Amino acid sequence: MSEKHHCRGCGREVEIETTRCPVCGALLETVVTESGGEPFEEFVSSLVKTHGDIRHRLRVIGTALERQDKAAGIASLRELKDTLDRHVVDEEARVLKVLIDAHGREGAGEAIRTMQQHRQVHKLLGDAIDSLPTSAEEASRKHAALEALLDEHFKAEEGRIFPWAISTHAKPKRAAQSQNE
Repeated sequence: MSEKHHCRGCGREVEIETTRCPVCGALLETVVTESGGEPFEEFVSSLVKTHGDIRHRLRVIGTALERQDKAAGIASLRELKDTLDRHVVDEEARVLKVLIDAHGREGAGEAIRTMQQHRQVHKLLGDAIDSLPTSAEEASRKHAALEALLDEHFKAEEGRIFPWAISTHAKPKRAAQSQNE
């Protein structure tokens, strides 16, 4: 859900988007964006590009872990965490919102389940960061699990969820709602 406001400082119209948990509806985050934001298709393209950047970072982290360079590994894992945190908020705020708004929670079930993998990703990443100072081997296992989960997750998003969201977004809202009735 979003609300339009005028900035008191510069007068620019901005949107305030509220992100809610797809399961329980709890408020997760409020984000200020420029009115309208970038076109949805461009936004999804930027998400796919970020997936490529994340895959690259995972390879860099893997190399640091192989060399048992704990300092580089921790720094890279933390950078990855920051990137993923923002990325998750963006996906859930725009992509998941489009699908839930058009298809309802039941109709968007596949997307909700895919987005719920973000919790597993966050946990594995945190575990890898926490374990690296004491056990490079454990961190490597967590990294391998994280890499496999993200590969599966990105394939689901890029192969099914994103194309579905783009086609849903392109349809007039009434047409999408009448299909659900």
